[in-house]
Amino acid sequence: MLLTGLGLGGFCMAYAGLVLLVKRAENLGAWTQTVVVPPQVLPRAAWLISRVIPLNYGIEAVRRLLAGKVVGDQLLWLVLLGAAYGLAGWALLGRAQRRMRAAGTTGEF
Repeated sequence: MLLTGLGLGGFCMAYAGLVLLVKRAENLGAWTQTVVVPPQVLPRAAWLISRVIPLNYGIEAVRRLLAGKVVGDQLLWLVLLGAAYGLAGWALLGRAQRRMRAAGTTGEF
């Protein structure tokens, strides 16, 4: 669960930076709804999108643990995605902050 939280934290930082750059969040969040559906029943396009959301790997790891299966590959992906999203989130938020300061728009959204 800790690895899922770290990955999700990085994902949220990247998402927040993207929202600050784009200034419109309603269309960006629609594709994150694939989290609650088991990956086996998703259409191919939705399955590919679900692979970039760290919470999916955490949910799959818990499902495998409850079924008595090995969870090594989910943990590896959680670590890799957590690190990637942490770096991307840090960079996106920093860029958004610099851009908003330069434009003088830090007080508006």
